[in-house]
Amino acid sequence: MPLIVRAPWLPSSVGARTAVLAELVDVFPTMAELADAPLDAATARSLDGVSLAPVLRNPGDEAAADRLKPFALSQYMRCPVDASVPQKANGCLFTDRSQIPFMGYTIRTKTHRYTQWAQWNGSRLGPTWWSEPRWPTLGEELYVHDGDNGFDFDAFENENCNASEPQTVTTLRALLHEAVANASARASRELMA
Repeated sequence: MPLIVRAPWLPSSVGARTAVLAELVDVFPTMAELADAPLDAATARSLDGVSLAPVLRNPGDEAAADRLKPFALSQYMRCPVDASVPQKANGCLFTDRSQIPFMGYTIRTKTHRYTQWAQWNGSRLGPTWWSEPRWPTLGEELYVHDGDNGFDFDAFENENCNASEPQTVTTLRALLHEAVANASARASRELMA
């Protein structure tokens, strides 16, 4: 989804567009920095997001944007009425999180969007990745976004390239698994504190 930030006291940001990847977890640290309300070190370390204020100060610096946010993560649950057809009737609105059968994890880079669908383990509230041999392959998607300027989503999401770009899939799968594991470990530490 697009993120629109209005900071008129930063003239370089008025009317500017940037290709930085953004997540909703970035809103709080960005607003805190823009409001000149610095976060203490412990709070800043506990956040999943990063401040996008440096990009607002210099929207044309794509290299800085890439260093600031090399990827974005998202996840989407699926609760099919018929588990043998997981792409049909996926409403999970009133489903207890321990009862969700499938979860899609996505990593978006500047040039690709990779999604891996996993069985959801409701007892430990985490994915059971395909690398565990007892679980079948649920699905994998890779879409090339090289040259995507954000104006035509449909132009880049028509062809699943997971079979034609196996090295990209391997790289992004490893990065996705690492990011999900790190987020889970941090959440566990915070619950124990």
